[in-house]
Amino acid sequence: MTSYYQSSDGLRLSYTIKGNKDGLPVLCLPGVTRNSSDFNYLAQNIREYALICPNYRGRGQSEWDSNPDNYNALVEARDILILMDLLEISSAPIIGTSRGGMIAIVMANLDASRIAGIMFNDIGPVIDKSGLIRILEYIGRNPSAKTIPEAAENLQKFNVGFEDVPQERWLEEAQKHYLTTTGGLKINYDPKLRIGFKQYLNTGKLELWEEFGILKSLPFGVIRGVNSDILSLETIQRMEELFPHGAYAEVPDRGHVPFLDERECLDVINTFLKQTTSQ
Repeated sequence: MTSYYQSSDGLRLSYTIKGNKDGLPVLCLPGVTRNSSDFNYLAQNIREYALICPNYRGRGQSEWDSNPDNYNALVEARDILILMDLLEISSAPIIGTSRGGMIAIVMANLDASRIAGIMFNDIGPVIDKSGLIRILEYIGRNPSAKTIPEAAENLQKFNVGFEDVPQERWLEEAQKHYLTTTGGLKINYDPKLRIGFKQYLNTGKLELWEEFGILKSLPFGVIRGVNSDILSLETIQRMEELFPHGAYAEVPDRGHVPFLDERECLDVINTFLKQTTSQ
């Protein structure tokens, strides 16, 4: 069931709780254009925790922002902290997919006491520009496909680096991220997200080693799709040198981003959650 709360500037934002609603809370932060459904696959495999899955402003059932400049990690991090206050969560581990991992780092730098640890899904302190260029090709644009099955076929072709993924999974992905209308399929987020994303690609900081330095004092883990065009193997190797206490897992036959129900993902996530919720 979808629930709602209000941001500091008056937007109606939404979230869902998956898994065991009475379990220990885990914040699950989705990717840049994605929503709480990002964690459906994980919730089917990890049932003992309360997976709190927000929809950022402009995504899912959350209200769109009239000012597209507010679609940034700092504003979105503050929105999540408000949600934590509403739910009376003093501290919780975070699983962050792509943009969600960046928001988690912002939250940790704002107030590390609120973060029990971070599990990064295919994101790190260096963001590969080639991957951002690929994302720019589609962000904020309605698909050319007219039906969900056609969109699923296009997703399979477009998501280079994903092997042995059944067609049913691509159908699920298409259903999660597109709306069926009389005029065809539409994206289920504010198209103005493209404005901030393009600006970040052109002028944003793509190396964030200073910000990620907070990991020296936080439990964390990193999941990387072996074929990722966002998180390079070189970045992982340097992270292992700087932050040897982290847990690292690579997922074969996956690009950006793994679905989180792969065996490698579930193993490292389970270990991470046991560590961060037993403190």
